[in-house]
Formats: sequence, C-alpha cells, structure tokens
Amino acid sequence: MPSSRLLFFLLFLCFFCTQLSCTKTEVQALLAWRSSLKDPGCLTQIGTSNNISTDPCQWDRITCNEAESIISLDIAFCHIDGILDKFNFSSFPNLTELWMDHNENLHGGIPKEIGTLHNLQYLHLSSNNLVGEIPVTISNLSNLEHLDLSINLLTGAIPSAILNMSSLHSLDLDNNNLTGQIPKTIGNLINLEELSLSVNYINGAIPREIEHLTKLTSLYLYVNELSGQIPLEIGNMTELEIAILNNNKLQGNIPATIAQLPNLSTLYLGNNQLNGTVTPYLGNNSNLMDIDLSNNNFVGTLPPLLCRRGKLNYLWAANNSFNSLLPITLKNCSSLIELYLDHNNIRADVSQTLGEHPNLSLINLSKNRFYGRLPSNLGGNIFSLSLEGNEIS
Repeated sequence: MPSSRLLFFLLFLCFFCTQLSCTKTEVQALLAWRSSLKDPGCLTQIGTSNNISTDPCQWDRITCNEAESIISLDIAFCHIDGILDKFNFSSFPNLTELWMDHNENLHGGIPKEIGTLHNLQYLHLSSNNLVGEIPVTISNLSNLEHLDLSINLLTGAIPSAILNMSSLHSLDLDNNNLTGQIPKTIGNLINLEELSLSVNYINGAIPREIEHLTKLTSLYLYVNELSGQIPLEIGNMTELEIAILNNNKLQGNIPATIAQLPNLSTLYLGNNQLNGTVTPYLGNNSNLMDIDLSNNNFVGTLPPLLCRRGKLNYLWAANNSFNSLLPITLKNCSSLIELYLDHNNIRADVSQTLGEHPNLSLINLSKNRFYGRLPSNLGGNIFSLSLEGNEIS
C-alpha cells in the first residue's frame, strides 16, 4: 500500500512539473513574439513584472485549462503590427482556440509551423494583411472545426489536402486572391455547415462532389470566375438555406433539382450567363424569401409558384428576356419588399399583376410592355417607383 501511494505521488509530481514547464514555455514563446513585433498593440498590457513567469492564466485575452496550460489566445482587434514568423506555434501544445483576426497590420505569410497545433479547433486569421499561399500543413490540424482566413491577400490555389479535413464545420476563404479550381475533394468535408469562397479568382466548374456536403446550410461562391452549369446534384444538399452564386460565368439552365431544397430561403444567381426557361417548380421551396435572377439570358415566364407560400421578400429579375404573364401568386404577395422586373419583354396588365403590397418599398417595371392602371392600394411604403417605357396610366 505505501508503495502504491509513493507511485501515485511520483506520477502526480511528474505531471505537475511537466505542466509547469509547459506553462513556462508558453509564456516565454508569447513574450518572445511580442518583442519581435513592430507594434505589439494590446499585448503590451500582458506580462507585468510580478506575474511574468508564474500566472499567465490571469492575463487578459488568455484562457487556461485546469492544469494552467493555455488553451485559448484571443488577440483579435489588437492593433498588432508585425509578422507571424517568430510565433513559436509548437510551444502551445494544448491550444484549442486562436483568434488573431482584425489586425490590419499583421502581415507576411502564414508559417507552415501552424500545423503543429494539433489540438486546435478554432483558427481565425481574417481581416489582416496576410500574403502568400495557404500552407498545406494546416491539413495536419485534424481537430479543426472552424477555419477563417478571409479578407486577406492570400494567393495560389486552395490546397486539396485542406479539403480532407472532415472535422471542419465552417471554411471561410473569401475576399482573397485565390486562383485555380475548387478541388473535387470538397466532397470530403462531410461535416461542413458553411462554405465561403467568395470574391476570389476561382475558375472552372462547381464540382459535382459538392453533393456530399449534406449538412451544408450556407454556400457563398459569388464574385469569382466559375463557369459551366450548376450541378444537378445540388438538389441533394437538403439542409441548404442560402446559395449565393451571383457574379460568375455560370451557364445553362437552373437545375430543376433546386426546387427540391426544402430549407432554401435565399437564392442569388444574378450576373451570370444562365439561359433558358426557369424551372416552373422554383417557389415550391416552402421557405424561399429572396431570389436574384437578374442580368442573365432567361426567357419565357417567371415561375408560377413564386410567393405561393407567402414569404417572398425580394424578387430581382431585371435584364433578361422574360415575357408573357406574371405569376398570379405575385398579386397577393403581401410579404414583398422589393420588385425589380425592368428591362425585360413582359406584356401584362399591371392591375392584374400587382395588388395590395403593404411592405413594398421599391418597384422597377421600366422598359417592358406593361399596360393598364396602377392599383390605388398598391402600398404605403413605396419610396422608389420606376415605370418608364411602358403604357401604364
């Protein structure tokens, strides 16, 4: 029995000393990086003379675990001026959260050593001035759930290895200078809920493998150079709520499978090269609120089911070749806030198209062939009304 107690005591002492050594290493690494910065910003407030080596867990912006090892470092909005090259990532073996976003003078590249943070779950480096390519070693962070490198100056292609990180719940790389195509390995991110690759120079087609992102709720691909057709397989992403694909070079028809998405609330397809007729089943989506079809080459009629559920807020369909009658459901769409149908070839009686819309604030029907009299009870909140180029009285 005494020998068991002695063994337990020795094991505890070993663990305690290891943790003390770990904490000391973390403190030394943090202070060494601070001294390398041109302007340490808010880091000047940490590490006073009486706690510099003994109690970092009491410092602002630091969270420790029960063993007093640093697990979270939050230096967002810290006004840091410097680079990450001297940050010793390997000195923080227990770090789970690293927040370095919104430091406009944090510049230089992302060191490959960042891949040594094996316990990291949150990595936020957005809204800085980081340059260079995304290091492949980020794919070593097998526990990472949230990766945000948005609003930087990063270049190169998206490393395909990163898209093997099946633990990711959100991936945000928007507002950079990324090029190349979306790797087919995107389908490996089976737990992804939000994907944002917007405002880059990404080209090529949207890979069919995107259908495997069955937990995805938000898809942001706008302002890129994507081409080809929207894959039919998008209809398998049944959790999708927001699909923003505008300002690309997408071609072909809108796949009818989009109408199968029960949770879809926002669909932006404007400023592409889409053509043909719009699937008549669009609007069958019970939660659809915002639709942008503007600046494409659509023909025929607008889908007859629009606002069938009474939730439509925004309908933008300007600069196409829509013609003939508008959906009867639009007349009784009391939820409508903005309606842009200008620069089409729509011939319809405006009194049969519009009814009472108490929330409507913006209407643009110009450059069509509308005729008839505008309803007197159209709405009380309208502050912009464009009707020129029609025969409306």
